[in-house]
Amino acid sequence: YTLSTGEGEPIVIEAKEMKVFQAEDKVLVSNISFSQKNSDGKDYITGTAFSGNINIKDKVCYFSGKTSLKQHIDNLSIEAESLTFDSRDNTVSATGEVSVTFPGGSIVGTDLFADLTRMSLELREIKEGGVDN
Repeated sequence: YTLSTGEGEPIVIEAKEMKVFQAEDKVLVSNISFSQKNSDGKDYITGTAFSGNINIKDKVCYFSGKTSLKQHIDNLSIEAESLTFDSRDNTVSATGEVSVTFPGGSIVGTDLFADLTRMSLELREIKEGGVDN
């Protein structure tokens, strides 16, 4: 399945199972991998999840079940039980425990909001880890 973001490169979602609900503007997928290239054709975002609910109209992907996402330009990795990727503004959010790895450190915390364009991360609580000097 290809989700056009309206700007830039589309998000390609590969799934073992897929059900399209046109009337509800959603696609349900399971056992998935997803990716988005940058304008140079190189990986920008890649990830995996057990299942997903894609809102076609709003271009928002709700992933769940041991979800991982990697933003390759800044070498940022996010792992959570579930996360939401909003392709309109390139943001990621996750509730519950989240593991974030980046050059110079790693953090385990709760309730993440990340802007992948500006490389800003917010966590409600940091349980362990930090930035290496």
